[in-house]
Amino acid sequence: METDVIYHVFMIGGIGLGPGAHRYFSHRSFKATRPFKLFLMFCQTIAGQYTVLFWCQVHRVHHKYADTEKDPTNINRGFMFAHLYWAFRFSPECKAALETVDVSDLKLDKDVMFQYRYFPIFSFLLCILYPTIVPYLLWNETLWISFWANMFRWLLNYNQMSFANSLMHMYGKKPYDKNVSAAEYLFCILYTYGEGYHNYHHVFPWDYKAAEFGDFTHFNISTIMLDVCARFGLVYDRKVVSKNMIERRKARTGDGSNWLTSNEILKNPIWGYGDIDMDVDDKIDFHGYLFDQNNNIIDKKNES
Repeated sequence: METDVIYHVFMIGGIGLGPGAHRYFSHRSFKATRPFKLFLMFCQTIAGQYTVLFWCQVHRVHHKYADTEKDPTNINRGFMFAHLYWAFRFSPECKAALETVDVSDLKLDKDVMFQYRYFPIFSFLLCILYPTIVPYLLWNETLWISFWANMFRWLLNYNQMSFANSLMHMYGKKPYDKNVSAAEYLFCILYTYGEGYHNYHHVFPWDYKAAEFGDFTHFNISTIMLDVCARFGLVYDRKVVSKNMIERRKARTGDGSNWLTSNEILKNPIWGYGDIDMDVDDKIDFHGYLFDQNNNIIDKKNES
């Protein structure tokens, strides 16, 4: 029974990290109803990884300034720094980037700011007390074993996203852009329910699938969950990348060719959907609609 609790709480935390803090709050790759948004926040709090606001602030800076001194999890400073040590000290360049990155959408979200203000309480109740007390009350497990079993679960959730900062920037294939450190690593794909297609994700951070493919054969479990939720109206305006754009990018930078200048390679890096540097032509959703800078529908794009 203890193992079942660990597994299910681990799964819940993973939902809060992948579809929640990552795809929804950080990258705005889809929209959600308020009940589903609150569910994602509930799951993210169980994972025990900072507030939604801070998590997204760090992650947006990571995408805007990947592999530079402004990157909070700069892989050039080593595996352990990118995986763990980054959280204890930010460089002056990183601090400046954290202060200037756009998180105004999150600060205007009353639910996000409510979690931010009372996060210590919510974190204790949902991340520590809830997974510890359930086995104690229902199956007469000792508090000592329940507590440490939950700490092991927390460690599993922590490493889910930490491997995105470390392993996925060190090992793996780069079918979309070989000029970035982010790579696609099978172990991380399985461990994170589909968040391991990191090369694709850094090239196209606004795609709600966080990958080119969102089916079960590619183990993109998070995308399957979002698609199911979309059928029930909980998720909508899922942002995607056109097949033509993907193929052009793979042919340009993912096949070993490197004819782009360094300025072109680094042109307008973005943190996700809604970044002011995002080209209007890239603003296409699951149904082929184009959006303007204020996310209003302006056209329907027909893709072959």
